[in-house]
Amino acid sequence: MRGRLIQKFLVDIRRLDPAATEAVPGGGFNEVLGETIVVDDGSQLGTTSRRESQLLLTCQLNRDPRIGIDRMTRGGHQEDSKLEVVLYMPELENGGHLQANGKPDIHPGDRIEALMDRNGTVLIRFDGPHGMYVKNSEPAGYGLAAFGTAKINLWVLTCMPEEKGVTV
Repeated sequence: MRGRLIQKFLVDIRRLDPAATEAVPGGGFNEVLGETIVVDDGSQLGTTSRRESQLLLTCQLNRDPRIGIDRMTRGGHQEDSKLEVVLYMPELENGGHLQANGKPDIHPGDRIEALMDRNGTVLIRFDGPHGMYVKNSEPAGYGLAAFGTAKINLWVLTCMPEEKGVTV
């Protein structure tokens, strides 16, 4: 028995597609900083060459109660935002979202677009200037293994806002 998620939500994960990003004319990644390049689209701001694929999964949230709260620092204000998204391994296995090494095909630099209730109603959208990015990805639990071999049943994504100038 591999357990289950207790309070289910949906998470909209946008996985970075490096090959598609590199294929954007005039785009790709900055060789020094590793950031995606802004492409001239005729407007004064341009658009990012970042290309993503969408992945919608069931999840549970381990949420920092301070998320979204501003605190003052010497350099100005800093928003406390840390979000832990708990994924259910059997769903990842059944959906074909695992790599050959058994880890989910979700990596640091992938982005959380939104959190939704089970009906798909958006509860929180992370489309601010810095977004919410996966910083760490690790196993979290092994289920109930009294009658068999222990298998990973939960996987935790630690997500935080992307700071300007940090490699994605």
